[in-house]
Amino acid sequence: MIRLFVMVIALVAAIVGGLIGLIHFGILQDFTGMIAPPQIEEEAQQRVEVIQRPEPAFVDMDAMRIPYISDGRVSRSVYISFRLEAAPGKQSSVYRYRALLRDVYLRGLQDHVAEQFEERRTIDVLRLKAYMLHLTQTALGPDMVQDVVIDSVFEQ
Repeated sequence: MIRLFVMVIALVAAIVGGLIGLIHFGILQDFTGMIAPPQIEEEAQQRVEVIQRPEPAFVDMDAMRIPYISDGRVSRSVYISFRLEAAPGKQSSVYRYRALLRDVYLRGLQDHVAEQFEERRTIDVLRLKAYMLHLTQTALGPDMVQDVVIDSVFEQ
């Protein structure tokens, strides 16, 4: 009987504590009038401004296979699937230069991938992304592409 009484008391305490927490955090309305809501300064509410950022425009690039040549033969290949985040209003311009960018990537990444495989066993995706952004901005200029979004990288 005492165990049942203790269990009922614990259950009631858990329910009351949960209700107090829900009221305190504003999930339930305070129906008791005992818990004061937190006061927010009116000046702080007026200073909050919503910054409208334009939707990002992405240019899909074809997946690329970068060979790693050692001892006169292809020992590994790196497959890269990625997109370019074009600057606002520049998506069509970037789309026109896809063939040029593909050529620039194939030339530049073949050396970069070789350097990475000589230093480590796997590809460092952050270095690869930074180098691809550098190649892109060198070829098109710094105001055309904002970011390179790498979807997947794997080696075979």
